[in-house]
Amino acid sequence: MKLIYLLSLSFLIACSQNIDDSNYYKILKQLELYESIRPNTFVDADGTYSESFWGDKINLNVNITNSAKIAKFKDIKIRVSYYSKTESIITSEDHIIYEVVNPQQTLTKKIQVKNYQDTNSIGWHVVDAVSSY
Repeated sequence: MKLIYLLSLSFLIACSQNIDDSNYYKILKQLELYESIRPNTFVDADGTYSESFWGDKINLNVNITNSAKIAKFKDIKIRVSYYSKTESIITSEDHIIYEVVNPQQTLTKKIQVKNYQDTNSIGWHVVDAVSSY
């Protein structure tokens, strides 16, 4: 998939000197469409976490990065998974971040989640996002 994206971008750069404005905007729209239908390719989440004072909650500092060149994304669905000492998944829950993440932007959000019994570690990743025109 990255190869197609890089080829499209290379084509855009190589041809930019020899195309008129209407073709240029068509190519940009095609690139935007390519990015917008693949949110899991371009939107990523990482960050840190810590237990709350009482230990009944976990505070997440989630960094959401949009690596797309043109497409904006909103309503990012993050799946938080809780792992045991044996690295088995205890449970998972989804959280939606109701923000717009512009191209080449990183957004940091704080989320507080429940701390389940026997949780040794947690992780999260982007499940879905909505393209925002």
